[in-house]
Amino acid sequence: MDCLAFWRSHLNILSGTLAGCLCTCSCQRRRAGAISNVVWNYSNVGDTILTHDWYWTPYSTICKETGRYLETFDLLYEEMKFNLNSFSSKVKNLLAKQDYLVIILNSPNHNPTGYSISDSEWDEIIDLIVEEAKDLTKTITLVIDIAYIDYTKDPVSARSFMEKFGTLPSNIVIELARKTTWACPVDVRASLKGIL
Repeated sequence: MDCLAFWRSHLNILSGTLAGCLCTCSCQRRRAGAISNVVWNYSNVGDTILTHDWYWTPYSTICKETGRYLETFDLLYEEMKFNLNSFSSKVKNLLAKQDYLVIILNSPNHNPTGYSISDSEWDEIIDLIVEEAKDLTKTITLVIDIAYIDYTKDPVSARSFMEKFGTLPSNIVIELARKTTWACPVDVRASLKGIL
């Protein structure tokens, strides 16, 4: 399957629910390329990128190579739920210092914990980001590393959280990054304009 056909089939699962959302799907041979492109293009040299304390080591390498810093929040609290307090504190602190914030979340089926952010936790995350984005001088880019989405119990329903991104303000950018095993043509972004 070629790259364009893959993304069409992937996005068709969403049944058009991303209408109005600035949502991109990186078409890279490896997710590191997708994440690197976002860090480079949606933040400034010297900015801090936010992710959870259990993270894929290349996140740190990407930040170092692009002149950014990586900061973490506590992914889970004692009850093994998403730690919204830690996340919220870090988001607010970083937005007080910089105008562009890239946040990388690995879900569903987080590696190495296997944790998947629940629908209600996604609602809380989105509510927080939308509230912070009311300051129109700020741009928040949420990179969702969905590398392990197809290893969940039900890969189709595991995508249901994506429907929540359909009505976000224009200064919130959603980026889906996943593993691929095929190469993509250089002009794929232009080809995807009609379906994103």
